[in-house]
Amino acid sequence: MSDRRFITNEACPKLIDDTGAICGEPSNIIEQRTDPTTGLINAVSECRAGHQCAASIDPETYQIYNRRWIS
Repeated sequence: MSDRRFITNEACPKLIDDTGAICGEPSNIIEQRTDPTTGLINAVSECRAGHQCAASIDPETYQIYNRRWIS
């Protein structure tokens, strides 16, 4: 298993109000580790506005699973 760091620069998709507006700030992975059982990368990303989400990433297909907001 490679220890390659996943780096993203995608727009933060967090809804910030009731009108459906999203944050849109660039977000990057700030912490990651490999789950030895599943082989998935468990990562935490944060945008410039401070929104954080956790997700699992398949390192072979780059599919994202279980994205959830943590702040």
